[in-house]
Amino acid sequence: MQKFKKKFLINIGITLGIVLAMVLFLFLFRSLLRKSSEKVRASKIEINNRSNAIQRLAFLKGQFSKTASPYLNVLYSVIPPKDELINFSKELQVIAASENLTFSFSFLGENASTGEDLGSVSFSVNVTGQSIDEIFDFIEKLERFRFLIKLENFSINSDSGFRATIGGRVFFR
Repeated sequence: MQKFKKKFLINIGITLGIVLAMVLFLFLFRSLLRKSSEKVRASKIEINNRSNAIQRLAFLKGQFSKTASPYLNVLYSVIPPKDELINFSKELQVIAASENLTFSFSFLGENASTGEDLGSVSFSVNVTGQSIDEIFDFIEKLERFRFLIKLENFSINSDSGFRATIGGRVFFR
């Protein structure tokens, strides 16, 4: 009977060991399964958030094309590409001639455009006329000029007639 008892206890021990190992494996598997399911849930939430953001972006782009497109065309007409500035001095000369002014012009330097900032070209204009009113009319026309310009400085001398030196920048996209 001793042998039988010994064999029986060994078999129960082996069975309990196997059952204990299986229970331990099930707890470990359950823990890994929970972690994986949490990752899947988090991924689904992230996908939903990104999907919502994409839908809102598509809506905003649609609204932009409906409402801002006409204004964008106005901006494009005021802020030319760099290539259109080639006739800038000629157009200023036409304005000066309309005010009976002698005219000289020079480009001074360039700041290249970046993704967010406009580019600009610095310029200097010298005009000479018989009256200061002609020079002021020229400056007023510059302020209403078809390109976006910024007048940065000017000086007026009155030796024989009136001479103005005007410095500024014209912007391009």
